[in-house]
Amino acid sequence: MPILQDFLRHEMPAHLAVQVRSCIRTQWPFLTRENTQLWNYTPQANPSRHFMLTEGELLISHAAANVREISHQGRNWRVAGLSTVFTYPDRRGAGFAGQVVAAATRYILQSDADLAMLFAGHPLQKFYATHGWSAVPDARILFGSPQSPVLKTDNLVMMLFLSPFACDYREWFTKQDFYVGESTW
Repeated sequence: MPILQDFLRHEMPAHLAVQVRSCIRTQWPFLTRENTQLWNYTPQANPSRHFMLTEGELLISHAAANVREISHQGRNWRVAGLSTVFTYPDRRGAGFAGQVVAAATRYILQSDADLAMLFAGHPLQKFYATHGWSAVPDARILFGSPQSPVLKTDNLVMMLFLSPFACDYREWFTKQDFYVGESTW
């Protein structure tokens, strides 16, 4: 029977960290090309929290969430991100991704974030919508070098508007560039 667990990044057991890192290397190789470290166990100021379903020592499904402070155009935002959602192929189709996404979304909803973002392929819009996320197809999200950021155009942007402050700015995200940092989530 699968067990739902969550860990701060630096507290994750090595046998699970290896499985997370392996799947990330397979699914999103561009995320790890420059990094030859297996896993970062150094505590960070705002560590990501990893939600996972496990059975014995095997990882079945995973989602990560983090919150970061972003200063943009004179405003400070607490922005959460949901990322690296996956289920190992031999366990897909049984609702496991939904369980880790639900747990990560609950964590984000209980955080002090103003808003949350995730980037997904268009076919996953309905899946994330069932967990409360809204598509913002015209959002203008920038990342990369602050001197020459790039516009994130390869995925659908989905968001949660959590604080009254963010709710008031919902339409703003479709008209203004919003820089999230060197990397997305």
